[in-house]
Amino acid sequence: MKKIVCLTAFLAAVTMTLTACSDNGNPGIVQGQHGSAAGADNSSDTSGSSVDLSSPESSSSSDSSSSLDSSDTSESSSSVESSSSVESSSSVESLSSVESSGSVESSSSSVISSSLEVPSSSEKPTVPEKPVISYTEGDIVDGKLDSDKLYTVASGEILRVANGETLLINGRLLCNNGAKIVIEEGGSLMLNGEIELSGGLELLGEMAISSGAKVYGEGSMSLNSFDDIDCRGSFKAKIIPPEPVVIDGITYVGGVLICNKKIALPSTYNPGLSGELQAALQKMRNGSGYAMPLVSGFRSYEYQKTVFKKWCDKDGEAVASTYSARPGHSEHQTGLAADITSIYQSYGNTNEGKWVAAHCHEYGFIIRYPLGKDDITGYMYEPWHLRYLGESTARLVHDSGLTLDEFLGVES
Repeated sequence: MKKIVCLTAFLAAVTMTLTACSDNGNPGIVQGQHGSAAGADNSSDTSGSSVDLSSPESSSSSDSSSSLDSSDTSESSSSVESSSSVESSSSVESLSSVESSGSVESSSSSVISSSLEVPSSSEKPTVPEKPVISYTEGDIVDGKLDSDKLYTVASGEILRVANGETLLINGRLLCNNGAKIVIEEGGSLMLNGEIELSGGLELLGEMAISSGAKVYGEGSMSLNSFDDIDCRGSFKAKIIPPEPVVIDGITYVGGVLICNKKIALPSTYNPGLSGELQAALQKMRNGSGYAMPLVSGFRSYEYQKTVFKKWCDKDGEAVASTYSARPGHSEHQTGLAADITSIYQSYGNTNEGKWVAAHCHEYGFIIRYPLGKDDITGYMYEPWHLRYLGESTARLVHDSGLTLDEFLGVES
């Protein structure tokens, strides 16, 4: 009798198990899905993804997969939950891929700051044919801003490049009025694209502007030394130079030696003609095809005494002072000035003179006393008188449209 009862109980248990399988599907498979979904949830929680699962894209994926799973397992709420988790995990991966290929940098890259804000479409400035997002430091990935985007540093924000960091800008960066870019000491900015500067740029580190790249706008840049910027492109924004410093009686502004009617050189300063100037002049001759003979190079303090006296004797001191310098105030004593070809103003109308005016900055020279600037420089127009500054600084002065005195912010 006991054996019959046990057998009956066993058959009843088997019958209940078969009924459960028929009504609910295979419980072994459901359990397996639940285990996988739990693992996916854990990985999505720790992957560092910033995707919001409540976004329309994510919720639509979750909702559709939930309804499909619910129809198959309508009596098992845990099955719906686990299947929804699986779908949410795949949605995270899919959306992360979209974001990485669009306006958000890949989360696997090295990021200076992890914050990233993408404005709504109503906040985006209109730039044809280019995706536009607002700049935050999270957009800097591996020290680089994406080449196909326009970034904005908004008013009140600071784009800071710290010691040891290099920021490469291949695209376009807007620095709005009230915003600032700070390149700290030991940091560097490499520009292959554009910066529209309406705010401020503080250069305490180094900056390189490649050929074809440009900085422009109504903003300004301050710096400690012109040696800290290597400009091979264009810079058409205001530059605020540092204060002049006097070393051994010689005045420098940001590393640039300055000598004019108000700022003198010591009588003992005798450097000779700069070797860099001579090399640059030869390079310019080769590049232009013109001979450009050197008419006058270095002049000592004592020699300038003789020159100035000769012109004073001829035209009187008042007139002579408009084209000849007093001893100690001549640029020729710096060893960085050269008179070339002809010392007549008509030289500026020759083909060579026109070429020199248009291209000498590419070789590190400026026309020191340009046309129409007599009231600023104190000297008449001298198209033959070149001052050597080096290629980068010469480009900056040329692009400013200012005389060297104005550019360096000194009296003349």
